[in-house]
Amino acid sequence: MITIEGFLSDDSCARIKKEIAKVPFEDGLKTAGVKMAANVKRNLQMDPVKGQHITDELKTFILNDKRLKETVYPKDIGRIFINRYDPGMEYGIHSDAPMMGALRTDLSFTLFLEDPSEYDGGDLVMHYSHGTVTAKPPKGAIVLYSTGVMHRVEKVTRGSRLACVGWIQSFIREESKREILRELNFVKANYITRNGHDFLADLFLKNVGNLERLWSE
Repeated sequence: MITIEGFLSDDSCARIKKEIAKVPFEDGLKTAGVKMAANVKRNLQMDPVKGQHITDELKTFILNDKRLKETVYPKDIGRIFINRYDPGMEYGIHSDAPMMGALRTDLSFTLFLEDPSEYDGGDLVMHYSHGTVTAKPPKGAIVLYSTGVMHRVEKVTRGSRLACVGWIQSFIREESKREILRELNFVKANYITRNGHDFLADLFLKNVGNLERLWSE
């Protein structure tokens, strides 16, 4: 699981929420394509047609964000939804679809649009073989995780949880390779900050680029 706080600024969150407030919501079951998900999904989703200008803006922002380009190497984004959990709503344990049309879903993401002080419950819980990991970050944070991971959203007991969710196909299919590149990019940035752009930095950049070329598809 990867969390990037401040992915959207407070001003951007406020502006997007104003736009979302103008669009009607509908039963989230309409888009629960996988039977396992349909049996446990209890939420609301923004009308995808009337709110398409909002999701198109978010898709463009996510695909072009430099932090994500060096973290998950996004190639394309499948469907994007704005969902809302009011009191009593939850999403039971499930995994997401491996394909959405012709797009392979390598990563799922949740972009939190509501401050956690505004609602109780609604934690995003990932179930790994070594145990569970819980996320309830500040508004504007994005949480990314491998699409095959079993996960759930805990029941909201107060307020409303508003978020954008979507699925990414990466240029780098395997998470183990993305992790190697993430760590190399981290080392690269820190080396250049401390030592400047010297011959070793160029050699490092060349070999990171070679790995990207070797592994991308």
